Formats: sequence, C-alpha cells, structure tokens
Amino acid sequence: MKYRFALEYEIDTPLAIAVAVYLDAEHYVFLHKKYSDTYEVLWHDLAARKIFIRETWSLLGFRLGQTCMTEYIPPAELRNYDIKPHPWWIPSIHHVMQTTTRLVYTEIPERNSTLSTLEMELDMPFWLYPFRRWIRKAIERLKIEKDQQDIDMIERRARLFGRENNSIYLADHQFILHKQDYLRHFGPNSKRLTPAD
Repeated sequence: MKYRFALEYEIDTPLAIAVAVYLDAEHYVFLHKKYSDTYEVLWHDLAARKIFIRETWSLLGFRLGQTCMTEYIPPAELRNYDIKPHPWWIPSIHHVMQTTTRLVYTEIPERNSTLSTLEMELDMPFWLYPFRRWIRKAIERLKIEKDQQDIDMIERRARLFGRENNSIYLADHQFILHKQDYLRHFGPNSKRLTPAD
C-alpha cells in the first residue's frame, strides 16, 4: 500500500547555499554524527548525476546502516530511492517498506530565502499501513531536526563569510557531491575569499 505525504517550510538562506549544504557530504559525518557517522560513495555515474551511497551508525554495539541511490537534478532537486538495509541480515523497516524521497528547493526572491519541499512515498505492506502516521511523524521530526542543525551551521558560516558566499563550498579542498554540476548552475556567485592573483 502506498502512502504519500509532503513536508514544506521556509529555510532562511539563499537557494545556492541550501543546495550546497545538501551536496556537502563531508558535513554529514560531523554535524549529523548522531544519525550517521560514515558516508561512503560505493558507485557513481557522474553523467547521470547518480551516486550509490552507504551510511552507517552504531547501535547497541552493532554497526548498521543503509545503502541508497541518490540523484541530483539541477538546479535544486534531489532524490533518494532503492534504500536497503546494510548489512542485509540486520532487521530493518527497509526489508518490508520501499521509500522514495524527492526534495525540491525553490527560491523565494523577495526574502532571499528557500522553500524546502520534501515529498515522500512509502510503499508498505497492509499490516504496517495502520502505523503510517507514526512513521510520518518520525520522518518529519528527523528532517526538521537535521535541517535545524544545517541552519545553525549556515548562520555560523554567514557570520564569517557573508550570507551569499558559496565559495567555501567550492574550495579545492572541499568535497561536495556533483560539484561541477553545481558550479555550472550556480557559479561562484560570491566574492572570492582571497584576492585573485
């Protein structure tokens, strides 16, 4: 049985920064360590903008996690699907439920902020369907909590580098997923941190 829902709210940051933070894979294992302390790229097709990843965490002394296909559709759409438990033999809701997410960021020009719209599709067995609202609330709570951590980081960086300065994400030492596609669309839309030679 399929259950669809959406979660939508405004994030007080420019669109280019919201997308850069999502693509910044490095910050996941530091800022969101509570949820996932490893983030590994297992396979990628850069031309198709698809990356197969594995995230893991520790629970009661066990290492467990999930694999999933991620896809970036410029300028500001991100999808996750084919989520599977890792290792496969550890009990997980993903054994019985298929989850597909579509996150779209939309610019709100009059406030120089971003509308975040998360669309979820849960394909679950009939016996799990009565718990769909509880599962939805857990997903929404997790998304809001992680976004709040991102917003706190964005505000700290804005105080240091400026609100619209995305150059910190484009530095050579910084690893963000799909950096060239991001750069092609958003460009270095802020002043360089250091003067050009």
